[in-house]
Amino acid sequence: MKQYNSDLTPEILASFDKPAFIDDQVAGMSQEWQEIIAKQQTELKQHHKMLAAETAH
Repeated sequence: MKQYNSDLTPEILASFDKPAFIDDQVAGMSQEWQEIIAKQQTELKQHHKMLAAETAH
């Protein structure tokens, strides 16, 4: 039986920073959607930095 925990490993944290869309996909979207995606990616990066700092302690 395998046990799991809720630890955020460096690999998991790094995977969070990968964009959900490739540049070609974003380029085909409207300006409004490009702005929404850019904002969300910025917010996610900030959140992930906070998570990484918390797990480092």
